[in-house]
Order: sequence, then C-alpha cells, then structure tokens
Amino acid sequence: MFKAEPDRDLHLVIADLNSPQQTMVAEILNTECKLACQSLARTKIRDARTEFLEQCGAPAKKFKTVNPPIQVTVKGIGFFDKSSHGNGAASNGIELHPVIEISFSLSNGECSNRAQ
Repeated sequence: MFKAEPDRDLHLVIADLNSPQQTMVAEILNTECKLACQSLARTKIRDARTEFLEQCGAPAKKFKTVNPPIQVTVKGIGFFDKSSHGNGAASNGIELHPVIEISFSLSNGECSNRAQ
C-alpha cells in the first residue's frame, strides 16, 4: 500500500514475503523539503523517489493497494516513530525514514498496473 502524506512524503507499507502480516512503514521524502535538500543522502533520496514514481505512478491522498503484491527491495535509515504512526506501522515503531534505495522485481509499470 502507498499514499501521499500531507507533507508530500510517500508513505509505503511493506511486508515480509514469508509473513505478510508483519508490516512496517517506509517513507520516501519529499525532495523539495528543506531537510531532504540539506541531507548528505539527497541524491539517493531523489533517485529512490524517482524510481518509485516511475514504477508505481503518482500516489493519491488515500492508500492504493498493489494487488497482487510485488516484491521490492528497500534500503533506508532506521527510525523509531510512535507505533500509532498509521497503517502498516510496526508494533515497535521502527520504520525506514528516509528510504534511500528501492528496486522492483517486475518490469516498468507493473506496480502502476496493479495499484488500485
């Protein structure tokens, strides 16, 4: 699942392939945000956001579900947030924020085709 946050970050809910009930949040920062612009990882953040948008299309304000799910590999910085952060939050509050790399197992556009 994914959606656009009010701050224009992209909120992704990711799950383990073997335990899909085990989810966590991964946030791809708004690259126009002052903090992202000042980050040493700004190029990686921008590239991850570009890759996501190319693969999955523009997010909506409400969650889009990718059905059937697709396999992605996500790298990011571990960040503990309140566990009530929203849909998909891990019980201990860990999330990847920011995502600095994302890769998709399917061809271009397949995520977008499956997102509802």
